[in-house]
Amino acid sequence: METFDNKVYIDNDSKVGTILLKKEVESLERIIQTSVSKPAETDFVITCKAEPALVSTYNLACYDNAIILPEEN
Repeated sequence: METFDNKVYIDNDSKVGTILLKKEVESLERIIQTSVSKPAETDFVITCKAEPALVSTYNLACYDNAIILPEEN
């Protein structure tokens, strides 16, 4: 079992938003406000990516009906 010394939280206002996706755009950067439960000893980078298996969990938590885009998009 893994244990963690700290946790990262996403600011509630940053969770939901609209991003226009285009086929020709391979990556996109966006600022999302995050916080940690206690001060970090060093700088760190957070990377977010879509996890298809968690869409239903997101929908339950946010009372939403989000869908995952097909891989070819």
